[in-house]
Amino acid sequence: MDGQHTPTPGRRARPPAPADLGARVKRTLTALVGISSVSGQEDEVREYLRGRLTQLDLDCWIDNAGNLIASLPGTGAPLLLNAHMDRVPPGRGH
Repeated sequence: MDGQHTPTPGRRARPPAPADLGARVKRTLTALVGISSVSGQEDEVREYLRGRLTQLDLDCWIDNAGNLIASLPGTGAPLLLNAHMDRVPPGRGH
């Protein structure tokens, strides 16, 4: 590989990962664990994530069940990634 980024046809061109990617991931994860998000109380973490995804130019919306959905247009088979926004409070032993 020559280090150049070649976009998939029909997708937006994305630059190569920045050299500070590890530091950015660490900052994001640190911010996320600092947001209270026990089950049924995910509003604050949902808004944080929506803001970050919007900054990345993804289309975001919240469905009637409170799920945050983000979409990146493209062609080909769709890819679905999902994760929980809630967490178990520390010390509960769940």
